[in-house]
Amino acid sequence: MAYAVAISEEKELFCRDNVIPLGDDISEGKELPRQVITVPRLFLCSNLLQAFFPLLKKEPANWNEVWLALDRFTLKVTDGGSNHFISEKPVPLDVVFDKVFEGVEESTKKEVILLNEVRAIAYAITRWLDKQETPALDLDGISILLVAPQEVLYSFANLCIYNRTREVATHPEIVDDKVVRVHEARSLLPLCWSEILYFMEHHKKARICPYCGIIFFPPPNNPGKRHCQSKPCLKAYIIDRHGGIEGYREWERNRKKKSSGKRGRPPKNRAGKK
Repeated sequence: MAYAVAISEEKELFCRDNVIPLGDDISEGKELPRQVITVPRLFLCSNLLQAFFPLLKKEPANWNEVWLALDRFTLKVTDGGSNHFISEKPVPLDVVFDKVFEGVEESTKKEVILLNEVRAIAYAITRWLDKQETPALDLDGISILLVAPQEVLYSFANLCIYNRTREVATHPEIVDDKVVRVHEARSLLPLCWSEILYFMEHHKKARICPYCGIIFFPPPNNPGKRHCQSKPCLKAYIIDRHGGIEGYREWERNRKKKSSGKRGRPPKNRAGKK
């Protein structure tokens, strides 16, 4: 079992196994084979973060929640087909990160490392694809034990993208009369990092909606857009802007009072009419 993605400027193609090449029968006007689907850009990253969204900012009450989130993610992107199973393994560590995680209980070590990798993916999108930081892929000599705690995730994200992309095989194929690079891996997390690497290489900007976890792309005419614009997230954003639910309710009351007067065009003066 393997997965593959092909990313272009306009779209992304996702293949659930490598039995059928991505370039077969997917030119314009032809039906996609069952294994290949056209998906939004950063498809894997976006679905991963939505599945893990409740766990991104807090430790799980039960570490089995990590596997449940991975199951939701895998089920979603494989469409619940017969090939749906979790094939993820923790990212290979170096001697520095072996020390970082050496205090973690062996019974939960896999789950801890996997969750921190998902957080590193969120970090990479928030900081690298939003053009706030530049990664440092030369890891030689980095001593994670000597940096501030907030910089640990930065260094771990560097390790993840460096090691995970080495698990991905790439080759060119023709798709819609264009040469694209196809990325293949035996699990999904390495392909998440391939999506991020493509966006870094092509200087594309992306953000994570802070209210639902979906990834969106700020348009050129609104580069400061902070959320995905869905109705629930827009309401959550307005509530935040007014300092919480009580401030929002007061704003709503005042807004309704101001708009409760008579509206519309004033009546015409009918004086002199017979």
